[in-house]
Amino acid sequence: KILLHNEAKLVHVSGHVDELPILEDSEFGVAERCMKLVRMVEMYQYTEHKTTSTRKDGRGGEIRETNYHYTSEWSSHPIPSSRFDDPSFSNPTHWPLQSSTEAARTVRMGAWQLDKHVLDHVGVTHTVDLAGQDIPLLKPGYLLNDGKVDGKQHRVNRQLQPHARPAELSSNRIYFGNAYSPVVGDIRVSWQAVTADRVSVVGQQRGNSFGPFPTRAGDDILLVFCLCLECCR
Repeated sequence: KILLHNEAKLVHVSGHVDELPILEDSEFGVAERCMKLVRMVEMYQYTEHKTTSTRKDGRGGEIRETNYHYTSEWSSHPIPSSRFDDPSFSNPTHWPLQSSTEAARTVRMGAWQLDKHVLDHVGVTHTVDLAGQDIPLLKPGYLLNDGKVDGKQHRVNRQLQPHARPAELSSNRIYFGNAYSPVVGDIRVSWQAVTADRVSVVGQQRGNSFGPFPTRAGDDILLVFCLCLECCR
């Protein structure tokens, strides 16, 4: 219940969230009922490790030595190899896919409306199960080298040209390359959904919603807690 005399005051409200909307990553056809749907794109890249040591030179001085070695790892951010000591370890500079976020504009909690101010503070996530999703990329006959799925144009496919690497599903990730023996330049994509069944909000009452409450010390108060054991474990 919204009490008008609490307008602009600091309030604490808890309640069950109404049914969440279905958000979709239309490029892949991945959909989930949630507050936010986050696509994470990672590339398998070289990374440089630097170690420095000193030793006596026999004349009362020291010799400083720097050694470099290289490993490969998955990263969601480009690792610039132009600064590597050994130029033979080179990472791709072009990412054919980018990470992205789909977010609900508003979510209802009874009479209350949870807008972007509040939803940005909900950090409860779970990995989206891709096994039951209808993903065109994983259908038989998907051709990465001609930009077609069953004879129809598909935006993701065109972006990936001319890599011509098949897509495969493994451990709830889509891999472009070999999931078990990746090479530098391979890409994997996964999705996280932000959700909550019951939340508690501490903030300034603004009509039927909430915002940051300004304090005399100059700080803002807007706290959002997940109260559901099932989604917060």
